[in-house]
Amino acid sequence: MKSLLVKVILVSILVLLLPFILTLLLSDKSDNTTSLAAMDFHVFYDKGGKSEELEFDQYLIGVVAANMPAGYSMEA
Repeated sequence: MKSLLVKVILVSILVLLLPFILTLLLSDKSDNTTSLAAMDFHVFYDKGGKSEELEFDQYLIGVVAANMPAGYSMEA
């Protein structure tokens, strides 16, 4: 019974940790282009038939405000 429990624990650890360890080893840590600061966003909107650029921060505020119901608390 004890050996079966040890085998189950070892297999569980192997199944859970092996993909994580392989991902860490194979991922490229030197290229940090996935951060929001490194990405270059250009958001355009149509205003009176003219296309204007909107800063990403203002766009994000508008999207979040449009998707949150007015009944949410202020903390949300």
